[in-house]
Amino acid sequence: MASLYKRDLKNGNWTWVLQWYVKQPNGTTKKRYKHLGSISKTRAKQIKSAKESKLAEEKFALLFGDDDPEITPLTIAALKVKFIDIKKHQVKHTTIKLYENMFKHLRKCLPDLRTDEFDRAHILEYRNYLVQKGFKAPTVNKHMKLLKAVLNEAVYTLKALESNPFNNYNGNGGKIKPLPEEKENPHVMPPEHIQTFFREFDKTIPKELRDYTFFHTMYCIGCRPGELSRLTWDKVYLDEEIPYIVFPANTTKANKENPVPIPSHLVEDYKILQEEMQPEDGDRVYPHIRLSDRSHPSTIFHQYTKRAKIDEERLGANYTPYWLRHTLGSTSDAPIQDISALYNHSDVKVTQKYSHRQNLQRKAKVVNSYPAWVDLIHE
Repeated sequence: MASLYKRDLKNGNWTWVLQWYVKQPNGTTKKRYKHLGSISKTRAKQIKSAKESKLAEEKFALLFGDDDPEITPLTIAALKVKFIDIKKHQVKHTTIKLYENMFKHLRKCLPDLRTDEFDRAHILEYRNYLVQKGFKAPTVNKHMKLLKAVLNEAVYTLKALESNPFNNYNGNGGKIKPLPEEKENPHVMPPEHIQTFFREFDKTIPKELRDYTFFHTMYCIGCRPGELSRLTWDKVYLDEEIPYIVFPANTTKANKENPVPIPSHLVEDYKILQEEMQPEDGDRVYPHIRLSDRSHPSTIFHQYTKRAKIDEERLGANYTPYWLRHTLGSTSDAPIQDISALYNHSDVKVTQKYSHRQNLQRKAKVVNSYPAWVDLIHE
């Protein structure tokens, strides 16, 4: 059954809202609604009656079979056209882009396949194709969810498939499980690269002094580039007994204020910046760094790494300023609780990814601290 009610809008207008429930393939029901506008009550009731008749026909067809139960096979290209035509008024355009991208890879993997031939083996073949292409586990799992939605539509709306292969369960693990998401250990810049990188800055040039202070602060306190780029001078306290800066809650990922001490060797650089800029309260400390292409922290970081001729093969193709943050967390000898507090993490478990290298260093100390008489074995 469908229901009809009025709804007041924020701009002072009102609209009729038609609401109904649709049964999903997994047995649950989902609420649907449609705004009819400020039409007459008679017209709104006519639309409601038409919708109820259509819902009754769909329910009858689901219970007793359709008038035309024959399956009409479709190619992947035809399935894409019909599916996009149905969904383009139901979902956001960004979701449509995701479906189109999925269809593009599906056609490359299974170009000659028809819907009536679709089975679990083809789904696994498509998943293996994505893995071989280098897609990460989250992206592969997203493609699997999109494909499942497409096949559901092919079964229940387009009548191009008898049953969804995703729903085939058996005792041998017939359910297609998502790929496990592998968590990579944080990237760490070698000490010689850190030293070479910071030697490239000419602190007599005001712009390079600002860049040096920006990246050196990231390296010393482990803050995120987005947090530091929005730091204002009224949150910098240089004259205190322990100089510190405060990252407001609206600039941090955890949405809580984070006061952090400034390293003693950087206090003088901040004072020089303050004298040169003559800022007022509310002015940004790093106004030249913004989240745009040319002034993005990653762009500026790459300029100095290229100038320093740091070995890119060792760093990898996607090195970013976050490497400075990860280097501090992974190489520090401080307890994991202290690192978690410095990084403003909501839980110590989030900081555990930085303990990998620390554990190796502790084990190496034990391994290399064998008694002196062991050397006699190798003589």
